[in-house]
Amino acid sequence: MPQLLHLDCSAREAGSLTRGLSRQFVERWVAAHPGTTVRYRDLAAHPVPQVDTAWIAAAFDRTSPPGTRHAALAVSDELVDELLASEVIVVGSPVYNFTVPAVLKAWIDQVIRVGRTFLPGAFPSRGLAGGRKVVVLSSSMNDYLPPSPHVALDHFEPYLRTAFGFMGVDDLTVIRCSGGTEADIAASLARAEERMQQVIGGR
Repeated sequence: MPQLLHLDCSAREAGSLTRGLSRQFVERWVAAHPGTTVRYRDLAAHPVPQVDTAWIAAAFDRTSPPGTRHAALAVSDELVDELLASEVIVVGSPVYNFTVPAVLKAWIDQVIRVGRTFLPGAFPSRGLAGGRKVVVLSSSMNDYLPPSPHVALDHFEPYLRTAFGFMGVDDLTVIRCSGGTEADIAASLARAEERMQQVIGGR
């Protein structure tokens, strides 16, 4: 059965736009694609470890003892296995300080793995996780889409495209919800609903 990996990143539990949007998207995707199994991770409630010295040594120093490498990379191996086992990855993430939350960055650091999700070589490296669809449901106070004056401050979508693209994933859709007023949010939610339906319907 196809698997969908659902990640939530918002520090807010109640009232989170991205949690609501990602949950809604997953429910609609499963209804449109019967038989899909869902693997869920709340990265805010249960953050993954930061990359540390032991992780780096285990990932890149092949002379270290196998037992040591396995222990240092156990969480990373689990996360990479989940990623590679999933045809669809759905991420609910707010924009924090112009980019992704630290908990999502930590997850990305754990899954960009030499020999697992990419092979080193001449730039760009060869990604090993291609063929997957990534859908990101995001929210922000400012609008970062053209012709907004805040476009140059957006390090959220460019970073995600670079990180997933490095792993070979080029099918990435970012559905944005933004605005400082209730009217702005309502309008962007309506646009997000329409875009979700297009993505689920394959358009």
